[in-house]
Amino acid sequence: MQKLVQDKDFMLLLMCIKDKIGVDFSQYRLTSLKRRIDNRLKINNLSHYREYIQFLNQNPAELVALAKLVTINLTAFFRDKPAWEVVEQQVIPAIIEKKILRKRRRITVWSAGTSSGEEAYTLAILFHKILGDKIKQFNLKIYGTDIDEASLNKANAGFYPANSMQYMPASILREYFIVDETGYEVSEKLREVTVFKYHDLVASEMFISMDFIVCRNVLIYFNRELQSLILEKFHRTLHPGGFLMLGKTESMIYKPQPDFLIYDSRERIYQKPKS
Repeated sequence: MQKLVQDKDFMLLLMCIKDKIGVDFSQYRLTSLKRRIDNRLKINNLSHYREYIQFLNQNPAELVALAKLVTINLTAFFRDKPAWEVVEQQVIPAIIEKKILRKRRRITVWSAGTSSGEEAYTLAILFHKILGDKIKQFNLKIYGTDIDEASLNKANAGFYPANSMQYMPASILREYFIVDETGYEVSEKLREVTVFKYHDLVASEMFISMDFIVCRNVLIYFNRELQSLILEKFHRTLHPGGFLMLGKTESMIYKPQPDFLIYDSRERIYQKPKS
């Protein structure tokens, strides 16, 4: 550790990370942190920490990938139960009701920054639970996107350890998962409605015609200018009356967003005005 502390470029990088994402690594295991950061250098074909600092400044999406790597990233099915209760009891029924009234059958949902897929599969479970046998009457597609290929591979594999299931009701486990002594595998009916793919919120083209976007604990890694840019992109992507859910630590208070209505302030759920 002493050797790392004496590496001025490495310590300069840590200061850069602290400035950008607000994480202080003074009490962190620097050897473990170095292995993770060195992996990002290798992935981006960089040789030196000073190069990586410049790369971070020029590529905001890399900051998200780094933040996921160096911070404790807790993800689980149905994590933050009150938020999912609002989604189940209010948001999804409103989406379905609108589709029925307008005689439209396509439902598109986007889990942006989906990590290893728990959030996207949670959405799939809720739609299955609410629609029941009527799900066959709809063309439901849930997109889970991320910039981390390893996480996307896990999402596509659809196999999870027990600690991912700590908030999961037993009835849902039996209905939607294949269980064995090594873990839990998502059922085919969840796979049928989910698609996982690479997507960079800053640089990639946006999806179109979404009914519901869930983007939790991603915007916190961007500066205010980029937060506003992404929110504007989400607004263009959503159908009139479509919903957006952010993380509990995120909101639109940084810059007023007059084109979003507050649907549930506590759970950070917003709605694009209806046409």
